[in-house]
Amino acid sequence: MFAVAPFVWEVPFMTDRLSWLQTHTPLRSLSLQALEAIAAALRTESIAANRRIVLEDTPVTHLIILRSGELEAYHTTRDRPATVTTLLAGTVLHWLELVMEQRAPQTIITLTDCQLWTLSREVFATLVTQFPELRQQVSQQLQNALSDLVHEQERQAVLRPYLVPRVKQGIVGSSRYAVRLRQGIKDAASDRQPVLIFGEPGLEKDNIAALIHYGSGDRRQPLIRFNCGTLSAHGAELFGKLRKPGLLDWLAEGTLILNNVHEWPTHLYPQLRRLVAEQTYEPVAETPVPPPPLSRASDPDCRKEKLRLPRPSAPSN
Repeated sequence: MFAVAPFVWEVPFMTDRLSWLQTHTPLRSLSLQALEAIAAALRTESIAANRRIVLEDTPVTHLIILRSGELEAYHTTRDRPATVTTLLAGTVLHWLELVMEQRAPQTIITLTDCQLWTLSREVFATLVTQFPELRQQVSQQLQNALSDLVHEQERQAVLRPYLVPRVKQGIVGSSRYAVRLRQGIKDAASDRQPVLIFGEPGLEKDNIAALIHYGSGDRRQPLIRFNCGTLSAHGAELFGKLRKPGLLDWLAEGTLILNNVHEWPTHLYPQLRRLVAEQTYEPVAETPVPPPPLSRASDPDCRKEKLRLPRPSAPSN
């Protein structure tokens, strides 16, 4: 797949490549000497879109660095759907597998036209012998991977009761209303600003919110629904506390549906306004001031509203 062609090194080109590796990849933690040796040995490959470049469970032949474009990685299993991940520029593939002599864990295809920097297995082995720190890098990778895995498992466990299933169906029909609604969904998915969705029960407002989410660039992030009628007096389960993350912390780049907005506690309106207007929030104090008697809006005209909030920012201090 990856041909090794004769290469004549030019100093300015090496400087640009070295700078890019230091800026855009995890290899910045390596010593300058090791990184220079890697930069000098890399070969450039241009691959068209929709091409498979790696097949899972086959021997790894190259270290791959995505210089530009997008890749898609997935691993197939018999008992559940494939987990698909989009890879962006700066991704380094197969470092661990080359050091540990393991097979490719995922199939990788090009989503767009891509430029790859590659290092053959033989050249990489020579560099590992010359620079032992390249092997030490794997230990750090394993530690980071284990930490990420534990965090993701905990995140999924917290969000699972609130997850919204994938879209059942799109908006069908050719009426002016259907056309306008489809365009509104498309617009909302593109700008990712908060959206108010209202209507009578049974109109599948959650499905509209799901169409917006799964039509956006954050479609691989979770979509959760929270019933405002269950929010505690201090809102800690949503906003978190200083030492305990809330749903917004776990949601990260995902999308939040606030169901039954009319039941949001009135004394927490400032927090809601800030969340909607600025998409920021603050955790609840460890010893909060007792709230006023619980009061919730009761306007019958707004009892069937849902608020879709995308990508709330991390707590600000």
